[in-house]
Parts: sequence; C-alpha cells; structure tokens
Amino acid sequence: IAFLMAYILSPIVTKLEQRRLPRWFSSLVAVFVLIGVVTGVILFILPVAIQQFEGIINGLAQIAKTTSDYIQSGQVFDVLARFGIPAEKARELIATELSPRLEDILKTLFASIFGLVSGFSSLLLQLVNIIIIPFLVFYILKDFPNITRRAAELVPSRQRQRIVDAAGKADHILEKYIRGAFI
Repeated sequence: IAFLMAYILSPIVTKLEQRRLPRWFSSLVAVFVLIGVVTGVILFILPVAIQQFEGIINGLAQIAKTTSDYIQSGQVFDVLARFGIPAEKARELIATELSPRLEDILKTLFASIFGLVSGFSSLLLQLVNIIIIPFLVFYILKDFPNITRRAAELVPSRQRQRIVDAAGKADHILEKYIRGAFI
C-alpha cells in the first residue's frame, strides 16, 4: 500500500523538487496532503455511513417489534382461522417451527458477537497500519530515485538498458492510466 501511494505521489514530489524544494520537504508535503485527503474523506463519508447503518438497524428492530406484537396479540390466530387453520394447530406450528428458528437466530447473534470481537482486533491492526503507512510513504518518496536506480543496478549490465527502457515505457503507460482514472 505504501509503495503504491508513493508511486502515485512521486510525480508530484518530482514537480515540487523541480521548483527547488528539497526532496525530503516535497515528500513531507505530499504525505501531509495525502493524510488530509484521507481524513477529509473519512470525516465526510463515515458519519453518513454510520447514520445509514443506524437507520437500517432501527428499521429492523421496528419490524421485529411489530411482528412480535402481532403474534402476541393473538390476531395472527384470527387471521389463520379465516383461512381454515385452527388456533390450536397454529399454536403448535409456532411452537414447533418458530422456536427452533429462534435458536438459529440466537446462534447467529452469538456468531456475530464473535465476529465483532475479531473485527475489533482487525480494527486495531488497521490503526497500526494508519500510523505506519504514512512514514513508509514518506521514506519511499524521499528515496524513490535511489530505489529505482538500485533496482536497475540489480539487472545484469548487458541487459540493463533494454530493461530500463521497457520499465520506463511501462511506467509512462501506468502513469497515464492512473491520471486518467483520477480524472
């Protein structure tokens, strides 16, 4: 993730560097802009998502309450009696069919609670990533020319120029694609 972000931000850092800003300062500016954009997106999107999720939960709770009230009021037995199903048969059907399903619902509920606990540990891991990734992006951006130069040095010298040219063409195509995707 950090290398991809650094790759995307590298042209911006290079442009700032051409305007006589040190590469470390250009990298720092790029990382702060990235953090600002991510924070802005979180601040604008997260509250709306939470509000919609709460609306869904409240709607489901209202449906469950209405259904429960309807069953407990006994009106369901009157409706079933109009269709020729006796009240005793309906009570037996509810006892034999609904009770096991409630057990399945409770199992699902406990599985969801377990998922919530494991999700909390995943959230903690993501928070660690949120702290580490900006530092990695900064250092990769700062040393991006050295990284590319050293990567080229790993290629045997008689094939180096051909591979560096091919990588440059691929970089140019990928850069155009990424710019087009953002526009």
